[in-house]
Amino acid sequence: MIIDGGIPTVFVSDVDRSIAFYTDVLELKLRERFGNQWALIETRERLIFGLHPASSSGPPSGTVGSVTIGFNVTKPLEEVVDKLRQKGVRFHTSIKDGADVGMRTIFFGDPDGNQFYLCEAREVETPA
Repeated sequence: MIIDGGIPTVFVSDVDRSIAFYTDVLELKLRERFGNQWALIETRERLIFGLHPASSSGPPSGTVGSVTIGFNVTKPLEEVVDKLRQKGVRFHTSIKDGADVGMRTIFFGDPDGNQFYLCEAREVETPA
C-alpha cells in the first residue's frame, strides 16, 4: 500500500461559523486551528477533515458535487435527525432505506451548502 489515510478538505466562507456548526451543532471535535486559514475537525472514529476558506485558487464553497462526507451515527437515525433539526439543521431528503446495501441515509448541508449525509448501518436483507 502506498497511501494510508488522508484529509478531505471542505471549502467554507467563514471559518468561525463553520467551526461552531461542526463542533456545537454536530458535536464533533476541533482538533487544531491555524488562525483563519485551516482547522482540523475530527469524529470519534477518527475521520478527520479540513476546513479551508474558499478562494480563487480552490472550488467555490457549496458547489454541488464539490464534497460529500458521510457521518456514521451512534444512535437510531430518527433520534439523531430529530436532535439536529432542533438545532436548526435542514435536511434535503427524507430517510432513505437502502436495505440492499445495508444502510439508511439522509442528506443535509452545512451553513455554506456543502453536502453531507448521516448513515445508519443495517443488516443486508438476504433473499430466501
